Amino acid sequence: MKIDASLLKSIAKGSRLKEDRRGFSGVSTDTRQRMENGLFVPLKGERFDGHRFIEQAIEAGATGALWKEQEPVPEQLPETFQLYYVEDTLKALQALAQAYREKVNPFVIGITGSNGKTTTKDIVASVLAGTAAVHKTKGNLNNHIGVPLTLLAMPEDCTYAVVEMGMNHAGEISTLTQIAKPNAAIITSIGDAHIEHLGSREGIAAAKMEIADGLIKESWLLFDGDEPLLSPYNEQAETTVGFSDQAATKISDVKTLENGYVFYLNGARWQLTMLGKHNVKNAAYAILLAQKLGFSNAMIQKQLSSLAITGMRHVVTVGKKGRWIYEAQLDKKDSRISLVHADTVVEAAEILKPYYTKDTVVLIKASRGLALEEVLPAVKGGN
Repeated sequence: MKIDASLLKSIAKGSRLKEDRRGFSGVSTDTRQRMENGLFVPLKGERFDGHRFIEQAIEAGATGALWKEQEPVPEQLPETFQLYYVEDTLKALQALAQAYREKVNPFVIGITGSNGKTTTKDIVASVLAGTAAVHKTKGNLNNHIGVPLTLLAMPEDCTYAVVEMGMNHAGEISTLTQIAKPNAAIITSIGDAHIEHLGSREGIAAAKMEIADGLIKESWLLFDGDEPLLSPYNEQAETTVGFSDQAATKISDVKTLENGYVFYLNGARWQLTMLGKHNVKNAAYAILLAQKLGFSNAMIQKQLSSLAITGMRHVVTVGKKGRWIYEAQLDKKDSRISLVHADTVVEAAEILKPYYTKDTVVLIKASRGLALEEVLPAVKGGN
């Protein structure tokens, strides 16, 4: 990946070094990460200001930065350090990501949903990786900062980019999809998370449907055909997917194996080595998308059979201190463990709900003050 000067000049009002033609090897907002020959983006919030950490960014290897034009430039800044002046560093980060997405021009798949979006992202990326260079969202970089950083981390030869999109409020998915400009989009499910901000599950469905706002070219939209709240949007879908007769593309004859399932979809038999029947639907999204892209059924099945997800442990951390565990585990880069962070017990229950069966084992570890035991009655619907 290389972010060249021409892209930066297209989104900046000016620069500190006028004739500089350098490029940057990457983009980072975190001075705790090494960024050799990187571009630092100092974000500003209510309680922090990344501009105050420019020296740490230089120590981490940054050779340039976006810079809010009203901010004073530190006197001790090296003469060769480049600054690109912008009105708002967050908006500039998003604009830069959009410009880089257009330059690389991959086929972008946007994925959202109350549950299953991370797993679906992994399955889609694994299936498409059979024939081409694939880039996908890492960790939970799925918000207004994470999506731009995901796009800016794409290799220049990227063929497919699988971009996860999360949200708390109405309008957020619309912003993300306008940045990523997906060629195809998947809505995995509609749950209850963030209902306090959206008023109802109908409001959540409408917010998830915002992913269609940024669709370009092929404009393929796939979503859950078993979800009544999405049925008013059926005409916008390339196809709907589910187990019921209401779905345009029906998953049928699902049989349980020791380590997964066999099922039929589009007249073909498929085998998935993942537990949890909901993952059959997640795999179905990937199968249908790959078929539309021209992948053979044999290639798709080969990639499904090699998924490195079997036997994984689905880890959910909760609360402020739980995020420390989440971030520490991320640093270990253990591909056998799927990590998700929830801010509240209610959100954790919503995340766990699709995984719960009478045979599910859930290990709970927390102080009594967090009342994490409440997650199980919530998952089981109070029974």
